[in-house]
Amino acid sequence: MRHLEADIQEACVRWFRYQYQQYALMLFAVPNGGSRNTKEAENLKRQGVLAGVSDLILLVGNGEYNALCVEMKQPTGKQTEKQIKWQKEAEKHKNRYVVCHSIEEFMDEAQTYLKNIDEDKTKCPHCGKRHPLVAINGICGKCDEQLWGKG
Repeated sequence: MRHLEADIQEACVRWFRYQYQQYALMLFAVPNGGSRNTKEAENLKRQGVLAGVSDLILLVGNGEYNALCVEMKQPTGKQTEKQIKWQKEAEKHKNRYVVCHSIEEFMDEAQTYLKNIDEDKTKCPHCGKRHPLVAINGICGKCDEQLWGKG
């Protein structure tokens, strides 16, 4: 990732984690970029690193999409062929994919995505309580522990 792109992404993450503290841990970076030696690159590839995966993923469903995938670009940046291929695959599996060239674009996309969360769909069907993480796996962590004997 180029320096300007990295600065924009850092500002976006900082803003998001302040603005949406309830989802702060669900927005994460995918460290696919950067220069690595051949041995390290081969090792990471065996571990599952994929070229083209978006820079940021918000792992929160909003009733329409399962997750928000964000590709960060500097103001004149364009997607690579691998990024376009990954975008199509992500969208095929009901994920929202956006390309952002500025913090303003990111803020707009995040706000639009999260305002569409249907409160009824964030209710745990087991206990009926609302929890931020219910949108990800369908039930809350407490019920998950009770149902699967992890508690």
